Amino acid sequence: MCRVTLLFFFPLFFPSFLYAQAVFQPASSKAPRESLLLKKMDARLEKDLERLPKKNKEAYTKIYTERTGDQKLHLTEGHFLFDTTWNNWFDGILQEIWKGNPALPKAEITLFLARYPEPNAMCLGEGSLVFNLGLLASLESESQVAFVLCHEIAHYVQNHVNHAIDDYVEALYGEETQQRLKEISQSEFGKTGKALALMKGFTYGNRRHSRYKESEADSLAVVYLSRTRYKPAAALEALAILDRTDSVAWREVPYKTLFDAPQYPFQPAWLQQKKNSLSAPAGGFKESAWSNDSLKTHPDCRKRIAQVGRQLPNLPAAGSGDFLQTPAAFANLRKWSAFEIVEGLYDFENYGYCLFRTLQLLQEYPDDAYLNAMVVKCLYHCRDYQQNHELRRVLDLPDPANDAEYNRFLGLMNQLRLRDLAQIGYYYCENRREKYQANEDFLFAAALASYMNDLTPEFQQRRREYIRQFPGGRFALFLKQLN
Repeated sequence: MCRVTLLFFFPLFFPSFLYAQAVFQPASSKAPRESLLLKKMDARLEKDLERLPKKNKEAYTKIYTERTGDQKLHLTEGHFLFDTTWNNWFDGILQEIWKGNPALPKAEITLFLARYPEPNAMCLGEGSLVFNLGLLASLESESQVAFVLCHEIAHYVQNHVNHAIDDYVEALYGEETQQRLKEISQSEFGKTGKALALMKGFTYGNRRHSRYKESEADSLAVVYLSRTRYKPAAALEALAILDRTDSVAWREVPYKTLFDAPQYPFQPAWLQQKKNSLSAPAGGFKESAWSNDSLKTHPDCRKRIAQVGRQLPNLPAAGSGDFLQTPAAFANLRKWSAFEIVEGLYDFENYGYCLFRTLQLLQEYPDDAYLNAMVVKCLYHCRDYQQNHELRRVLDLPDPANDAEYNRFLGLMNQLRLRDLAQIGYYYCENRREKYQANEDFLFAAALASYMNDLTPEFQQRRREYIRQFPGGRFALFLKQLN
């Protein structure tokens, strides 16, 4: 299934962290000129609202205002990276695109790098482009990233998102739909099912419309790319990769090897799935239960590849480069993107999925101090939510729609009791503490391991040690608030 969804985002800003170093430190998610970005978003919204048609203006205003409000919230809540190394690299690609296509409205466009795991990119329609770090890990060259950015820019230039809003509002508030809704409201039976069926029709129509726009954006993106020093054939490569993103299989995690300790042996029964343990879909229509083909945001990538393949021979001579910046820089960013995704999941309090992604990364980097600390941190928070009877807020239930290995993880986590989580976390930490005792994240994790096992004197000693080594550290305030 092809994943690049194009929705809505500004020029890039850059603080500083060199990812070439071996020890991971999270990049900043605080915009250095946040107030200017917020003002730019408000100014664009005001301009867009002035242009709205009088008919159904209230509905349009609500959609446009919510779109801007959501983006402002994501900006202020740390969803995006603002780091010199990251942003300079992406800005280098944008500058090449602008140079080859001087007519593009570059002053209107802002690119945001999102700490989201989904392999996706979006054009929001008001000048914002969002590039998920989960997509970077899937791509193989700088030229492929350039194609994705050209694709999103094409959506903005063609105003696809706002046209889709027009279609939605006109369909929803058209006479035919309003009459049908009136009839449903007067029905004696099955109101909910009929209303959902009607909305399903809207979804199908909306997706079919977007398929045409995806093809149009592909075509225009290839033209933009052909005017740069990047090779246009990167479009074919990127689309082929996107076609495979839904079939990626997770590694099998060796839970017994990781979590077994003489003081608290791992129980094989924890990995035994209970019968009927998979959660059933909710009643009524659910997107995952509808036709996958009809609900694809994009057309089949094989069809898009064929279309682009027919277009390429008709383009003038173009560039042939996979990289204009060093391949090593791309390799570093790809590696650290997986770490930044984990950090984002932790910051967003998605502790269950954060732990799963951490355990996956540990299969590749078993000696990484940050990842080993993250295991303990996630176990602590899952236990904390379980103790407050709110585990569902941070940990999913197994579901038939999930990958099998993720369900295996969820089956394990949903069987563990408070004491299990506390003891597993503590001995996981103790077996590695000497090795990582100089690492800030692991020192914090060691304090949490003591705290969740009610080892008060030990916790106080570890808290003092953390604050001594890192008086202005990222976790100092959190530890000071634990009693």
